[in-house]
Amino acid sequence: MTIKKSPVALQAQMDNCFSKITADMEKEFELNKDKIAQGKADLKFLTWSIQAKAGYNSYAKSWTSFADKLILGADSTDPAILPTLPTLPAMPAIVPAGIRERFIDLANDIAGHKKCTPAILVNLGLEPASTISKSGPSAPVATVKLEAGHPIISFIKNKFTGAQIYKDSGDGNGFVKLDKSNLSKFKDESLLPPSGTAVLWRYRLIYLKGNTEVGDFSNTIEITVTGL
Repeated sequence: MTIKKSPVALQAQMDNCFSKITADMEKEFELNKDKIAQGKADLKFLTWSIQAKAGYNSYAKSWTSFADKLILGADSTDPAILPTLPTLPAMPAIVPAGIRERFIDLANDIAGHKKCTPAILVNLGLEPASTISKSGPSAPVATVKLEAGHPIISFIKNKFTGAQIYKDSGDGNGFVKLDKSNLSKFKDESLLPPSGTAVLWRYRLIYLKGNTEVGDFSNTIEITVTGL
């Protein structure tokens, strides 16, 4: 999936997504109500914080202009006008840090559901429109999350046999074949790092037609795994 990183782009993506998650979709996709509620609260506070930042940035520029004109004095044709504080909407409830990570977690729940399709992800703004072609996507749409310490990789099979999964374990060997999966979910049962040690594991998938790799590689997905 493609989750935006800049505050403005992330806010626009979240606004589009939550505007299209209906009550029926929540039920059909078995979405966690607490995650939905938190996501909407995150969106409200993120929207407000972007507005506040823009307002105070403008206020700061006004002070710079005021100081310049004040110092120039008679050489300036414009009067030095004292800046006024920006007027902001009422601040919503403050949310904890980690808005993007929580949104990614919810997006993974949607993408990993058996009823999800590339068209749904595009409609929600979680994948670009180029993901879809007349013959279906040429690259798997994949997500990853942890369950009991091990990565669970989810992808949309479409009409393909399954996917070949490549993994970069962070050992310097780059991406190597890990396993094949004919199901839309795959659990990486690899030995975890030593207790307390955190390692970044990265994955790429490519569709299988029979035992033959076809199409393009998915975007790289990654997750930090910690030894238990």
